[in-house]
Amino acid sequence: MLVFQKKLLVLAGASLAFAGVAFGQATCVTNLPSVPVVRAEGLTEQVADVVLTCTAPAGGVVASAGTPAAPHAAVTLFVDHAVTSRLLQTAAPPAVQWTEAVAIVAPAPAAPLTAITQGVITPAGVTFTGIATPALAAGASYTITFTNTRVNATGGTSTVNAQPFITGSVLLNPSALAPLNVATVTNGLTAATFSTDFANTLRVPAAGVSNLVCAALNAQLAPGTGSGVGITPKLWVHTGENFQTSFKTNLALVGTALRIIGS
Repeated sequence: MLVFQKKLLVLAGASLAFAGVAFGQATCVTNLPSVPVVRAEGLTEQVADVVLTCTAPAGGVVASAGTPAAPHAAVTLFVDHAVTSRLLQTAAPPAVQWTEAVAIVAPAPAAPLTAITQGVITPAGVTFTGIATPALAAGASYTITFTNTRVNATGGTSTVNAQPFITGSVLLNPSALAPLNVATVTNGLTAATFSTDFANTLRVPAAGVSNLVCAALNAQLAPGTGSGVGITPKLWVHTGENFQTSFKTNLALVGTALRIIGS
């Protein structure tokens, strides 16, 4: 967290350099549609979308002479947890490694609906470059939504925080925006209980279980069977959800009990 704070101090100083060119630029504010609860055991937990709403001042926003018709901005979303959004291009550095984290502009310039910019993971978070930033009439606004940001939530903290920082645009007021709480971190699973039946009615006394060692399932199968059918489970491990979305469905949902098969 110390490194994160130092970066913000540097950025705050950098934003002062842009103070003299703030006239005629749209001002952006942040908001969150909702703040999700994520699993403290999760390595790829999706945090809240961060939405920038950018509004033109009185007189509108006019690009400077020589500015391209569709000026662009860069926004870095600084996150205090490691970003683990899926890489969509895995070429070895220095090739750009785009991710599933994207910035969506709506309405986009010269487009009826949206424009999408992929992000690149950095040590500080995710950076989005080339975001379309259209000129606006007085009072007009548009949104930039940063979505599909996933983090490793196993660091032991109770929240995930993020802060957007805007650079590289003549039409947006470059600045470090307010930090945001983008996720609440809590244990996703209840404490495990052990039993000798599927229904969890024949509990194994806690004093009778000092440790549990699981061997590979195939090592416990009878020769030639190829499956666990007909083999009697020796122990069942039961757990549940601490909140409604803590279980993630992957292909077929088998249930909340895990069979431990032994000899």
